[in-house]
Amino acid sequence: IAAALAHLAARQGDLASLLTFDEGLREYMPPGSTQNHLRQICRVLERNEPGSRTSVAQALRKGFGLCRQRGVLVLISDLYDDPGEIFSALHRYIHARFQVILFHVMDPAELSLEPGSLAQYRDMETGERIIADPLRLAPGYNARMAEFIHSLRSLAARRQVEYVLARTDTHYFDLFEKYLRRRKR
Repeated sequence: IAAALAHLAARQGDLASLLTFDEGLREYMPPGSTQNHLRQICRVLERNEPGSRTSVAQALRKGFGLCRQRGVLVLISDLYDDPGEIFSALHRYIHARFQVILFHVMDPAELSLEPGSLAQYRDMETGERIIADPLRLAPGYNARMAEFIHSLRSLAARRQVEYVLARTDTHYFDLFEKYLRRRKR
């Protein structure tokens, strides 16, 4: 998604920047639009691996100082952070009149836990593993996930932030097409 958006921006004559993060800022590519710049953005994205724990809100706060001029902030994340903290951190961008778009990246298996036999789960950031019974967890998990997504959507609507649920089983062409069609309404 990030690489495609950077290429689209450059084709329109706009500048594209990239910031990767976990608890802190990892790599920053300042604004640019040359083919070399886009290749560098792609290299950074290709090298990007899950690291330590992530704090979306903390990264947004630290990244604000890198934004020299108003533009479009596209946040691509699973948004596993406190929704109130995320929107508190986004307040500076909104106040500075950035257009903010959230691409909430979720695997279908994260959206709805299917009841089944014992399963092993691994935290992508810490490597921690647990064994759990999805049959017992599914009702509570699914209710909490629906509440989490509803909270993000509600806060986004109140703050005039665009929210896009980006399922990993949806090709980014289809995702962009759906997003652009919705914007035209």
